[in-house]
Amino acid sequence: MATDSTGLEPALLRIRQVADRLQVSVSTVRRLIGAGRLAVVNIGSGTYKIYRVPVADLEAFIDERKQPSNSGGS
Repeated sequence: MATDSTGLEPALLRIRQVADRLQVSVSTVRRLIGAGRLAVVNIGSGTYKIYRVPVADLEAFIDERKQPSNSGGS
């Protein structure tokens, strides 16, 4: 993940950054947000929406969807 000028990962990710991390399209991320499946923060004002996804919420989203590995070596 890209770091900011301080060398730290940002706490809020842009929609494109989330799409890149999940390896899906921006449209897919917007659908997840619209369906309420991915939490966002609106940093816009009034009716102008600028969404950012908190890193912690993205990590929780990913963790909730992890499938148990099947070693299959028995």
